[in-house]
Amino acid sequence: MSEKLATNIAMEVNAAISRIMSVIGLSFTRYVFNLFHVCSVVNRNLFLLCCIQKCRDVPLRIAGSQYLMR
Repeated sequence: MSEKLATNIAMEVNAAISRIMSVIGLSFTRYVFNLFHVCSVVNRNLFLLCCIQKCRDVPLRIAGSQYLMR
C-alpha cells in the first residue's frame, strides 16, 4: 500500500514539474515573440521617419538650388 502511495506521489510530482516547465517555456516563448514584434515595430517606425525626413529635405535642396541658379 505504501509503495503505491509513493508511486502516486512521485507521478504527481513529475506531473507538477512538467506543468511548471511548460508554463515557463510558454511564457518565455511569448516574451521573445512580443519582444521581436515590438522591436520590428520600432525599427519600421524609425525607417519611416528617416524616409519622411529625407523626402522633406530633398525637395528643399532642389528648390533651393533652382532658386540660386535663377
